[in-house]
Amino acid sequence: WQLGCFDYLLGDIALAVWDADNKRLTLARSPNCLKPLFVYRGVDFVAFASMPGALLVLADIPRRLDMEKAAAIAAGLADLDSKTVFAGVRSVRHGEAIELAERGDRVVKLWDLDSIAPSTLKTSELADAMQAELERAVAAQLRRRSGIIACHLSSGRDSSASADGSAAPSGSSAARSMIRTMPRLKRSSRS
Repeated sequence: WQLGCFDYLLGDIALAVWDADNKRLTLARSPNCLKPLFVYRGVDFVAFASMPGALLVLADIPRRLDMEKAAAIAAGLADLDSKTVFAGVRSVRHGEAIELAERGDRVVKLWDLDSIAPSTLKTSELADAMQAELERAVAAQLRRRSGIIACHLSSGRDSSASADGSAAPSGSSAARSMIRTMPRLKRSSRS
């Protein structure tokens, strides 16, 4: 399957695969992956880690800032490349793979939104499809298949949607109703 494995794998995936026959290291992240992945290519070595700080402990990796990238981030400019604020350290972006070989590096997109045909579904059908996909995604992330599920509600949309979606696999319509109808707490004003 090689990079086609992302057509079959569900979930939040960041991976590294060494192809000994072709002497190629592939680092990849699924399209909605929350797990970070960073890489540094030296003259005669490659290092990768889930956090850039883990790379910076290696003696062969310089501890220098990329001032241009730091300025772009400080200015709020769009983050359109894989550079980080650490000179030479790149991030593997969402839905991309970096293939590192002796002859050079290659970035491969694992998904292309432009290749998806426009939907002919009605708005209500799209909403139902989105709800089903959210439930599938939440179920894929749960570490248990049955029993009580606890969720920290931070008042953000993602935690509320996750809590709502996590009730679906257990079939608990009561839990879903409770989540949807919980009143908002009003902040008390202090005088």
